[in-house]
Amino acid sequence: MNVRTAVLAVVVSILALPAVAPAQSFEGVIRQRTIEVDEDGIFQILYADDYEEPDFDSEEEWVRHTSARLFAIDPTDLSTGFDGAARVEETTVWVKGNKIRFDVAADQGGGYVIIDADVSTTWIVNPADRSYFEFTAAEMEEATDRAMSEAEEMMARMGIDPDEMAAMAEEMGAGMERETPTVRSLGRAETVNGFGATGFTGSSESQTGVAWCARDESGVSEALSALAKRAGMEDDEEDEFATGWAGDELCEGTVPVRTQVWYHAAMGASYTVEDILSLKREPVGDDRFLIPAGYTMKSLSDLWR
Repeated sequence: MNVRTAVLAVVVSILALPAVAPAQSFEGVIRQRTIEVDEDGIFQILYADDYEEPDFDSEEEWVRHTSARLFAIDPTDLSTGFDGAARVEETTVWVKGNKIRFDVAADQGGGYVIIDADVSTTWIVNPADRSYFEFTAAEMEEATDRAMSEAEEMMARMGIDPDEMAAMAEEMGAGMERETPTVRSLGRAETVNGFGATGFTGSSESQTGVAWCARDESGVSEALSALAKRAGMEDDEEDEFATGWAGDELCEGTVPVRTQVWYHAAMGASYTVEDILSLKREPVGDDRFLIPAGYTMKSLSDLWR
């Protein structure tokens, strides 16, 4: 398991939620699945069996045609077929009171993250070597700053100007500001992953997405938002990058039971499908949020290695 990738994904998913009042009453289990396909995989999927595209009069027409083909592929078929073109990660989320646990199962192995919002503390647990990390939000910020400082010192020793590198990064990111999609309803409802959902589509210059949105009858969105706020994990600054808008903006105020986003920029094309496979209110034992006996705590600095 790539622990750093797992925790960053967890934190980003929490920060993406809107902030609400801290009280929450949801207790239960959520199963999620993320399928990611890189540019080579997309080519493999789209042009399997020597598929020949029709002629198009415009790029817009090609985008509509290609996105329709991608979105029509059943996610389960996508995850199991096409000779491993897709990367699949499944996550089980346990919620009780002001505690939340993410169990990650992926190609690299398994692990889990526990967050206790009452004390703003996170534990990253790696059963493979019976170890864990423990840190508060403040400690993580301090460790991140320290790692950045060490990186700058290393660049200076190598004769690299950190300010020049930062300017280059800013210039490269200038074309990646968050895009606001044009949103419209698909005008139909379907059952998706057992949820009655309404479909919406959104498009921007470099992305096309479809989302299936269900009413939040369980209150889970509000619960996770409350936990994020109580843990001090709100994102006060607008996301600068063109990611994550499908669930946020196509399913605002509802549960995104499935989102499909095709990023079709000239560089780094990708396709992502995110599913909520199940969402159940049920009792969760306190032992879900305990570190197993005999596990060794590692230094936070090891997280960046």
